[in-house]
Amino acid sequence: MPGLRLPTFNVKGFSPQTVSYLVGDVVGSALRLDVRSAPFWKPRSDRPCEPGLWAFEPQIGRGDVGAKWGEVLVVTEDTAYWLDDDLPHVRYWADHGVTQDAS
Repeated sequence: MPGLRLPTFNVKGFSPQTVSYLVGDVVGSALRLDVRSAPFWKPRSDRPCEPGLWAFEPQIGRGDVGAKWGEVLVVTEDTAYWLDDDLPHVRYWADHGVTQDAS
C-alpha cells in the first residue's frame, strides 16, 4: 500500500520472506511432501536415481573469488556416465599424472 511504512527486520541477515520460503522448503523435504523434487543422496539413501540426464553444477568460493562449472551425468537402467568425457579439469589432472582411481 502506498505510503504505508511497515517496520522491516532481518533474521540472521535474511528477510522474513526468505526465512519463510526456506522453512517451508526444509519442512516439505523432511515430510517428503513433494515427491517430484530432486533427491539429495546420502550413503544410505532410500531414493533410487531415476534414468535420465542429471545436471551437476558444483561451486566453490571464498570471499570475492569463486568458480562454478556444470557437467551432465547420463543415467540408464544399468549404468551411468558423464555426457562429456573430455572435460578440461579431468584433462588437466590426467596431464599432471593424477588418475581418477586414486586409492
